[in-house]
Amino acid sequence: MSTTIQIITEECVYISTSTRVEFEFLVKYARRMLKDNSNDYLATGHVTGISRVWEKRDDVVRPFGDIRQGRMNVCSLDLTQDLLLFSDASENIKLPLSRLREPKSELPQRSEFTPYKIDPPPLLDFAIFPPPYKSPSGAVDVLRLALIPPILSDFAFQWRHILRSSYRKPTLRRLAEAVVKIATLDFRIEEVSKSNNIFFGSPYVDVTDQPLWKLGEDEMFSVGNTTVIVHEDLETAFKIAKEEAASANGLIQQQNYLLFSVRYLMVAHVDSTGAFSHTAPTVFMDGHTLPSPSAITLLLQVLLPPWPPHTPIHSLPLEIVDQILLFVSEGPVEAARLGCSLDLGRPFEWKKELRHKQQGVSIELLQSNSHRSDDTPIESKICFGDEFCGVSYL
Repeated sequence: MSTTIQIITEECVYISTSTRVEFEFLVKYARRMLKDNSNDYLATGHVTGISRVWEKRDDVVRPFGDIRQGRMNVCSLDLTQDLLLFSDASENIKLPLSRLREPKSELPQRSEFTPYKIDPPPLLDFAIFPPPYKSPSGAVDVLRLALIPPILSDFAFQWRHILRSSYRKPTLRRLAEAVVKIATLDFRIEEVSKSNNIFFGSPYVDVTDQPLWKLGEDEMFSVGNTTVIVHEDLETAFKIAKEEAASANGLIQQQNYLLFSVRYLMVAHVDSTGAFSHTAPTVFMDGHTLPSPSAITLLLQVLLPPWPPHTPIHSLPLEIVDQILLFVSEGPVEAARLGCSLDLGRPFEWKKELRHKQQGVSIELLQSNSHRSDDTPIESKICFGDEFCGVSYL
């Protein structure tokens, strides 16, 4: 049971979450905030007269429609539309902020608010990209197909409250870069082995949480022989890819393009003759369903490493390689990540060996921090740099 108050500006959102506050008190809060602070001052996240801790975020909190929402409500001062918004599990209602600014007026009643609908994200018109289609020819090795798809699906599951809504450009870029990092195994595993006493674990990703890992420098970046173009509109990304390919004037032998809005993806290719081809667009992460196997395979195909690695270990028998990988880390996920990166060992089976138990217990997504004893298996948390991405395995 909680309440989130947010101040929505053009550039960012200031958020404060506390124990649940009922509607009437939230309206009082809002009127006091407007009385004691100008819009320009509120837009800086400095609020006089209300003792709350404010956090700067990229996006609006939209927690409803998720089992994690509990009994919560959200009160928003939308300075971009000059509206007071109130949402709970049953309704979304609004009131002009001008009503709260009226001098010596009585507190607005709930009956004065009018309902409103939250617009869903725009759907892609697949007809914009007619046939013929041409799929990538590269084959994804069994090591990557065994390890990476479950991680991508669990990432989509953890962040489904963000993925099913509209989101701003910084969130889009964070999500897109996270997907690319997972698909290319460019992440760090933080292993948790110490015992701790936790009786009521908090969710690793709550409905008010947003991605916070560091952003890359550009919306267009290279991964091997592939140029990744991140854009909310796939049609615009397609035009950028064609313009970029045309500007090369035949200097590029061949180039792949990953056109990526997170919700949708498409792959384009220019060959040595300058001929431009593309796949059909496909849904990727929409917050309602998990990424399909065919969509994940397409992503992995276009992000394949340019050449397979080769080390002296590759000449050893497979049984010996598997034994070497066992000593890479305490937990199994990091060993699998390294083996997959170097094309070593057997496909990861998402199994673990528990002390005093038979081998073959499934490794599972851990959705909250939990009590650990000396016999608890190693927890493997996926991180981008120092930032935990919300996906952890036990």
